[in-house]
Amino acid sequence: PTIGPPIENGFYYDFHMDPLSDEDLKGIQKRMKELVKANLKVEREEHDNASLRSMFADNPFKIEIMDDKIGEGAGSSVYRQGDFVDLCRGPHVPTTAMLRWFKLTSTSTCYWKADASRESLVRIYGWCFATKQDLQNHDTLMREAGKRDHRKLGKELQLFHIDEMVGQGLILWTPRGSVVRNELQDFISSHLRRQGYNQVYTPHIGKLDLYRTSGHYPYYQESQYPPLVERDLMSKLASEGCSC
Repeated sequence: PTIGPPIENGFYYDFHMDPLSDEDLKGIQKRMKELVKANLKVEREEHDNASLRSMFADNPFKIEIMDDKIGEGAGSSVYRQGDFVDLCRGPHVPTTAMLRWFKLTSTSTCYWKADASRESLVRIYGWCFATKQDLQNHDTLMREAGKRDHRKLGKELQLFHIDEMVGQGLILWTPRGSVVRNELQDFISSHLRRQGYNQVYTPHIGKLDLYRTSGHYPYYQESQYPPLVERDLMSKLASEGCSC
């Protein structure tokens, strides 16, 4: 285990392990339900730095988190439930029985600290609600949203293509998609002109300092869209320029 924060639409946890199948995910969910029924106490403990490093000595990811966020000489809290112990500020629910209405939704791959040169991780996503009805309502809402997902529609309607050689999230527009894109651009531009706006164009890439100043960088760094240009390549582009 590495890290597992709450997010806007549920939660995730990253693991350094082999990719999971759908059957694996079902097995994990079944085991989680068993832990919910066990009504395990979730207990907070305070430990000094030496104790924490001993506790997580076999987990280099936790040690790196301590180096980055806790520092030498400082302690932190952990939460224990059964045999599992994890670094966390908290607070947590008092028992696992309060987490009855949950669902694991999907898995994906990511890199430790969103750095493509680091370890590849498996990310498990899920939801958790206070009541069964809330979980069912959200599940229905997400299923309906999935039918309108631009990634699904783009593939079905042959509007665009994504190639890992180019990069995650970087769209290659097909002839069909190019027509739709041009029509939308013309529609938006005509409305903006009537409202008195002038159009400008900016570079597609920029120095990381720009995104640090704007406040976007921490979000990109921890998301599935990390900076796409490596530092040495960014330096080369900056020094030599590019003729495009």
